[in-house]
Amino acid sequence: MDRIGRTIKPKILKAIAHPVRLMILEELSKGTKCVTEVEELLGTVRQPNISQHLAILRQCGLVGYRQEGRRHCYFITNLRMVSELLATIGAANEAWRATNNMTEKAALIEGKTRGVLRGIHRKRGNLVPILQRIQASFGYLPREAMLEVSRFLGIPEVDVYSVASFYNQFRLTPPGKHRVRVCLGTACHMKGGHIILEAWQRRLGIKPGEVTPDREFELDTVACVGCCAMAPVNVVDDKVEGKVSPTRVDGILLSYRLQKEREGKGQ
Repeated sequence: MDRIGRTIKPKILKAIAHPVRLMILEELSKGTKCVTEVEELLGTVRQPNISQHLAILRQCGLVGYRQEGRRHCYFITNLRMVSELLATIGAANEAWRATNNMTEKAALIEGKTRGVLRGIHRKRGNLVPILQRIQASFGYLPREAMLEVSRFLGIPEVDVYSVASFYNQFRLTPPGKHRVRVCLGTACHMKGGHIILEAWQRRLGIKPGEVTPDREFELDTVACVGCCAMAPVNVVDDKVEGKVSPTRVDGILLSYRLQKEREGKGQ
């Protein structure tokens, strides 16, 4: 809004400060309309307020008026300026909403973390157990939670991050909706476990330890799942898949995509 303030007159800034007037400008930027059409588009009943808003926009030079037969029509006088104005305001509102949502999310994470920390002694030796509890609560270690742990234990933030990134048991990104684990134990390795892993990597476009951009799948490897007779073995969520082949990988993914489509139609 700083750029607008330097280039637009104060009376115009005051005029567009009202949400109804912004809506009117958006509608008129699509074409000339009469008062009744504006009221219908805004979902309002016929009332003098719309005319008053239009009068204010006319006074500051954003909206013009002309008679077309019996119709009292209004139009944008400077379409380029109004379009730029609406675009800038829209971008500013989106940025504000994003910042506000991030602030609310951080506050929720910090509050939940403080609940996890309740009753725990403030000793540095408790760092790993604390991180384990937080991960059990969130499914991963949010940055906001680690900052809260840093304040709780009175240790530098980098120390918390160093421990979290050192141990394989901790993850720093949100988990995927579906977890795919590919066994690379001796039996699975001999039966082509790495070929199956490569098939998953090609289909999902990620490497072990990563999550797909849509957060639908995450990919991991394990040393053994105790089903060597069924090698090569994968575990998708909690379901053990034996004798897996690259074609079977396609079938598993297809079943989950069909399930997602059914859920979408059900909503």
